Amino acid sequence: MRIRNLLWAVTLPWLSISTGAAAAEQAKVSIKTATVGKQNVEQWVSVEGVSHSRERHVLTFKKNGSVEWVADVVAGDNVTKGQLLARLEQATEQAELKQAQTALAIATDSYNRFKRLFAVNAASKQELEQAESELTRAKAALQQRENALADTQLRAPVSGLLAALHVTAGDYYSASQSAQAPAVIITPEKIKVQAELSRFLLEQIDKGDTAQLRNHCSVDSTANADCALNGNVYFVEYTIDPQTRSATAEAYFDHASQYGIRDGQTVSLWLKTQQADNVLAIPKTTVLYRQNKPYVFVVKDDQVIQLEVSLGLEGENYFEVKAGLMEGDIIATSGRFQLNDGAHVRVLRADGDTGK
Repeated sequence: MRIRNLLWAVTLPWLSISTGAAAAEQAKVSIKTATVGKQNVEQWVSVEGVSHSRERHVLTFKKNGSVEWVADVVAGDNVTKGQLLARLEQATEQAELKQAQTALAIATDSYNRFKRLFAVNAASKQELEQAESELTRAKAALQQRENALADTQLRAPVSGLLAALHVTAGDYYSASQSAQAPAVIITPEKIKVQAELSRFLLEQIDKGDTAQLRNHCSVDSTANADCALNGNVYFVEYTIDPQTRSATAEAYFDHASQYGIRDGQTVSLWLKTQQADNVLAIPKTTVLYRQNKPYVFVVKDDQVIQLEVSLGLEGENYFEVKAGLMEGDIIATSGRFQLNDGAHVRVLRADGDTGK
């Protein structure tokens, strides 16, 4: 009995110490951390804009007439330079062209004949010059007839995308009565995005500034995402509209079709307004506010210290730090809402286990 009592006397204090240590460990708040370092902080704003092809060709017939033929193409098809898309009835133009071709052949033969005769002194210089003059007139007449025939045709001036085709065989085309152009061809790779900027933004945007489209990005994607299409501000209107209190800006982008951006589409245009290079920065998720003052929790051993910080430029994911922290400081990122000054913490690795 005395031995048992002795064992309890030795064991109970140890159990009390062990239980207290376990309780203290359990009371620790599990957190994840980040190391304060230097990087570039970029500030972006988003405005609504509309995309348009930078190369847009509106095709029209140069005369009125009945549409005789339309190519088997529809809007959205690719066309090649010189491809015939539609033509008007051209029987008269074809007949006149044939007459001009015949007249040119006669004039050419006549000129060649007088040229040979003049070489052997069998024709005068005046006769040769008259034959040459008739040949020149015949060439000009043929060119006119060829132009007249071309006026009945709708051909693609460039290779690109057929954005619209508004003619049907049997229709009568009249330039004065047609509300829409017969065809429109664009180059979808190269676009411009037009947006209205407030006076406040106009003071921050200049020609050449970086612009982005993030149509294929998730909501939380930032400027460094691979899904973002980069471009530049090409034009900023100087005059502010007194009614809208805004001015137009244009940003140019290439390779737009690879990002699914279409002509006439409404897009969110991202503009970089400011950038601070190689500055002390912290994730925005590490900052809390009390009494409208920003602060973070700095980890020292197994405790945290609440520190007020002075913030500078606000980026998409990071704040520039003006004062309050030093490079290399360890700050809490997750679990910070459960913290208070002096709280004991347990630092977790990315996999959730306790770090050493």
